[in-house]
Amino acid sequence: MEAIARQGSGILIRAGFIGSNLIRSLKQKDWEIIVIDSLIQQVHSTGKWEVPEGVTFFQNDIKDKTAVAKALDKVEYIVHLAAETGVGQSSYEIARYVGTNEYGTAVLLEEASKVLGSLKGVVLASSRAVYGEGRYHCSNCGDVFPEVRNKEDLSAGKWDHSCPVCQKALDPVPSMEDQPLSP
Repeated sequence: MEAIARQGSGILIRAGFIGSNLIRSLKQKDWEIIVIDSLIQQVHSTGKWEVPEGVTFFQNDIKDKTAVAKALDKVEYIVHLAAETGVGQSSYEIARYVGTNEYGTAVLLEEASKVLGSLKGVVLASSRAVYGEGRYHCSNCGDVFPEVRNKEDLSAGKWDHSCPVCQKALDPVPSMEDQPLSP
């Protein structure tokens, strides 16, 4: 989903989990919100979305240049959250994932380039995959960032990481935006 909202002017957002939470937060700050979302079945099982009061909603695909251009009218900020997610599906629904994630972003940026005079900012969301296996905590060594699980461990059904320094069991902890990247 894409989000566009305005504080006096607008920001474009998507209606998914992150977008819906962002919309609530921005509405509390009196932003004007414009949403474009195709409401795919995987995210919106009913194919519907309860549009919050005061939010302008376009049920369109991010790849639809005409819809994106219309949604961008008088928008000052763009928060680009439109993406297909699901690592497994991306390996057998390749065209759908590339279409939304890469081509959809290209359409949004191309249409945004036509309204540069009114834009004040663009936020592009990243994928959690850039953090690799993530951040873990070792009671001996502190926070560590394990490498990708090896084939032998996976074949043996060993899913949990061990500390790369002392081999002790690890506890998962939330990723931080400034942690080392390991896509």
